[in-house]
Amino acid sequence: PGGCRSGDHVVENRYAGDPATDDQEDMKMRVLSVPGLCCPDCAKKIDAALEDAGIDHEVDFEGKKVSVCDCDHCMGVAFDLLKEMGFEAERIS
Repeated sequence: PGGCRSGDHVVENRYAGDPATDDQEDMKMRVLSVPGLCCPDCAKKIDAALEDAGIDHEVDFEGKKVSVCDCDHCMGVAFDLLKEMGFEAERIS
C-alpha cells in the first residue's frame, strides 16, 4: 500500500466503506470535486494513478469526489495527476 511520501507523516491509503480504515481520525483529508468522474473505469484509473504516486487518498465514484491527504505534497501531486489524466478538480473542503 502507498503512504504519504512528504516526510511529514506516514499513513496508509483509505477506501470508502473500509471498516479497517474508517476509524483513522488522525488522517487529515481534503475533498476534491471531480465532475468528470463518470464511470467505474475512470475511478479505477484515478485510484491506480494516485496509489502508484504514493498519495493517500479515497475515491468516491458515486459522489464524484476524491479525498486526498491535505499535505502540500499530496495535494500538488493529486492535482497534477488529475489534470494530466484530463480531469478537472476543485477543492471543496
